Amino acid sequence: MLLNHILVGVLLIPLGFLTAYAAPHAANGASWAQVVVRTTALSVATLPIALFTLMGTRYYFGAPLFVLGAALTVFVAVILLIVAFVR
Repeated sequence: MLLNHILVGVLLIPLGFLTAYAAPHAANGASWAQVVVRTTALSVATLPIALFTLMGTRYYFGAPLFVLGAALTVFVAVILLIVAFVR
């Protein structure tokens, strides 16, 4: 289980830095940065769907803090999608 968390950190932390680096360039209209930001937004949007599909309702709704975390992920994903695709 610890290896899972380490791998997620190794993968998501650079993705966050890349997105933060690309965001101002995407606002200025750079096409490479828009691709990075939109790809990140779509990836984050699929996380709650993948979790729900893999875990099922029994485990998904059985932990209230997990549901809160998933709800926050949905909220962040919606904001990322709006910011990435509206323009």
